[in-house]
Amino acid sequence: MLILALNPQVNLERWKLPRSVGGSIVIHFINGDLKPLHEAGLKGPDNEYIHCTLLNEANWKMIADTGGHVSIAPAIETARTKYSRRLLPTRKISREDIS
Repeated sequence: MLILALNPQVNLERWKLPRSVGGSIVIHFINGDLKPLHEAGLKGPDNEYIHCTLLNEANWKMIADTGGHVSIAPAIETARTKYSRRLLPTRKISREDIS
């Protein structure tokens, strides 16, 4: 099994490599647009998105629709003053039925 931890930038070429060898993808993802990855068919149930603090509704839906997983770290999310004013994404995870 190959698992690559990718930087937070959404980049099609970086996602194609693990996909080409059947690898899982773990990404620190705070905000951004998953649509290009979704349209390219690069997202799947073996993706894990860490943080997800500032995602919009469309990104939450894409993660749920592809069976992706979310990992949050409440101590880290609330310690960052930039994000502490936002609620942790636990409600959205529950609403979208994401594990």
